Amino acid sequence: MKIQSTRERLLASSMICGMAFLGLSATAASAAAAADANGDVAEIVVTGTRLPSPNLTSIAPVTTVGNAEIKAEGVTRIEDITNSLPQVFAGQGSSITNGSNGTATVNLRDLGSSRTLVLIDGLRLMAGDPQSARSSAADLNFIPSALVERIDVLTGGASATYGADAVAGVVNFIMLKNFEGVRLDAQYSGYQHDNNNSTGQAALTAAAKTAILPSLDAIPGNQFGGEGSEVSLVIGANAPDGKGNVTAYATYRQNNSILEGTRDFSACTLASTAAGFGCSGSGTAYPARVGSFLVDPTTFNTFRPRVATDVFNFGPANYFMRPDERYNLGAFAHYEIAPWADVYMNTMFMDDLSTAQIAAGGIFAATFSVNCANPFLTAQEKGLLIPTAATGGGTCATNPAGIFTGTISRRLLDAEQTGRLTQFRHQDYRIVIGMKGDLGKNWNYDGYMQYGTVVVNNRQSGNFDTTRINQSLNAVTGPNGTPICNPAGNPDAGCVPANIFSSALISPAAINFLSINSFNSGSSTERVVSLAFTGKLGDYGLKSAWASEGVGVALGAEYRREHLDNVADFLSTNGLVNGNGGAAPPVNGSFDVYELFGEARVPLISDMPFAKDVSLELGYRFSDYSSIGDTNTY
Repeated sequence: MKIQSTRERLLASSMICGMAFLGLSATAASAAAAADANGDVAEIVVTGTRLPSPNLTSIAPVTTVGNAEIKAEGVTRIEDITNSLPQVFAGQGSSITNGSNGTATVNLRDLGSSRTLVLIDGLRLMAGDPQSARSSAADLNFIPSALVERIDVLTGGASATYGADAVAGVVNFIMLKNFEGVRLDAQYSGYQHDNNNSTGQAALTAAAKTAILPSLDAIPGNQFGGEGSEVSLVIGANAPDGKGNVTAYATYRQNNSILEGTRDFSACTLASTAAGFGCSGSGTAYPARVGSFLVDPTTFNTFRPRVATDVFNFGPANYFMRPDERYNLGAFAHYEIAPWADVYMNTMFMDDLSTAQIAAGGIFAATFSVNCANPFLTAQEKGLLIPTAATGGGTCATNPAGIFTGTISRRLLDAEQTGRLTQFRHQDYRIVIGMKGDLGKNWNYDGYMQYGTVVVNNRQSGNFDTTRINQSLNAVTGPNGTPICNPAGNPDAGCVPANIFSSALISPAAINFLSINSFNSGSSTERVVSLAFTGKLGDYGLKSAWASEGVGVALGAEYRREHLDNVADFLSTNGLVNGNGGAAPPVNGSFDVYELFGEARVPLISDMPFAKDVSLELGYRFSDYSSIGDTNTY
């Protein structure tokens, strides 16, 4: 058997895709792994169908990545392998920090991770995160790379075989289940960059001349970071009579972070301009933005008109790659009690802790109010700031009782806050119990029960409380002549007024008062019960006169129940975490689905002149959802 290189395999995959859309049959790379050393077929597992294939073919385009190729890549994350395939678009992963949910997902053909079904040995993997709009997508972190025998990627729609969430395709992880002995693996990796990117360096040089906050990061020179290490232990033993096996594993993975500020192509937030790419950023600027004005950083405490280039370079403080630490434990066991009863059980566990960091928080662009008598406003600023019409008009200089209400924002600096951190903690559990076997010469069955659950606890720090922002901006002169929070506004105990009307740093006491930690937690649970029969009907006379094989069928039924529960603290529930999007009300719900499915392979012509293989493949799935009713897929 010839082992293809990665490049040869990907090219072959592209060719198979083209042939499949023409309706021709292409050899499935996944089935090749089923041959033993003598060339005999010991077990046939073809992703995309429940029917065994006597000629190791499938009309679906299947790409296979083997265990040797995974090791050769030298990576500690499964996502790095799947993302290298041409049919995979980047989903959630370690390189996402702003908008991350702490998982790693796969997105086939850019149709969305929730439309890509992830399987382990042909069985569904539960949803990876209950707190995301992409909650139906599986978490690849759950899969230990040391136990992966191969990865089958099916890019054709497979909803009739696996269900509605396989519209984009299927990624099937075939696990090592018959290992005997002890294997200890360790690996170390990292990422190197020489910071000699011409576009990035040119943008940084230009920005240093004009930007309010030029980036001092990503100076030319070698940069190495994102070190990752993984240690895995696999122990396996066969039964004395050779009818069963137990394979257990334990893995530990640790990866360090990479800051965007260490790479010249990300040290400033690039945007397209008429002259090419230049540094840009967020409209939540430093110094403060008040309405159409910006605090002039060159004069310390005066307003000037805000222009489009008054932006905040948020890039350097963001993680280019998140740090994480992960533990995986599990075991795969099976034993043949009789030819008709081969029992099996799989147990898997993961504990994963990952941290996302994005640029420092502050007061994000929103509508807030400032009283004209605020002692932090200078005479020049009061002369330009116009109160709302409801408070008398004029300027704050002529109407000290007035109130300005409008867009106010002020980003914090690294000296004031190191950044906003979100810690993601995922604990995943999965157990499968099943039995399969032969029912005579032409029929076999496979039935199993599966339970999977994900428990998530997240902690976010570095944000401001929206209610307290309004309290801190509403300052008056206290009895001893120092600014205090306006007592008429009933501020929280310990309220400290914030001076955002100069380019000076906000006092630590004010930042402590404004800063909050927010928490959310949740869980998702999946239960599956399935029973399927496959049969060969050639012995019953259902066979074409021009074909060597008879009709093959697969019939089955499946029940699945999904439950989700998600809660957050008071601040998040009521949308009071400034700059963190809308409210996150609690969610608790479930659905179940009863399904019937069937497949048929009808060989019409085989090994004839001008026709090596002409066959008809059919698939149908009926689903009855408790939430939306009946659906039909074929």
